[in-house]
Amino acid sequence: MPNGKAHAVIGIGTGAVGSLCVMHKNLTGLEMTVVAAGGAVGGYLGAKLPDILEPATNPNHRQFGHSFVFNGTMTVAGYAGAKTLDFQIKAWTEQIKHKISETQDPTTRLIWAALLFLVLFSGGFVVGLFAGYLSHVAADSMTPASIPVLGSI
Repeated sequence: MPNGKAHAVIGIGTGAVGSLCVMHKNLTGLEMTVVAAGGAVGGYLGAKLPDILEPATNPNHRQFGHSFVFNGTMTVAGYAGAKTLDFQIKAWTEQIKHKISETQDPTTRLIWAALLFLVLFSGGFVVGLFAGYLSHVAADSMTPASIPVLGSI
């Protein structure tokens, strides 16, 4: 049975890889590292979230937040949201890179570079949050108790 530590490790890996799968196009190696770091942090928190929403106070604690119905819906919504987010992140990234290239002042360039870091990190974080949550439920589904189809709300 996966415990909190196992969920965290799986969530970190799933978040980092998931964020790169969604957001890897037209990014440099350093930018992909920032996206993966955001995904890893989001994956860690996302992997903790199901047991925060439905604490493991007894063996039958898995209800709606762990259910196939909730997580299937979240997968579809998360995928659509990730594609929209990816499109917006790409637009912002190109705009910020253009600002950096046309700016001569080192302080202003640093501010734009910091903003670029935040945009890339936060994009990875959001994708990682979804991936981490889903990884938690996927790991729970492989236990003898599994997860409910619907669960109680």
